[in-house]
Amino acid sequence: MQTATFVGSRVDGTVSVVDPVAGHLRRTIDLGDGARIQGVDADSTPSTPSTKQGAESPA
Repeated sequence: MQTATFVGSRVDGTVSVVDPVAGHLRRTIDLGDGARIQGVDADSTPSTPSTKQGAESPA
């Protein structure tokens, strides 16, 4: 199980997901309450808004 570090706020929909193993993580995070967070590259500016889509983003 990999550990991801969340940087930002889920309230404004701009959250960076940093994977300490791979260095970056592109994945939709299901928070379990209906909210999903779209992951962005760790070395980029977090600008991807939250999405309600259930499918993961293409690699």
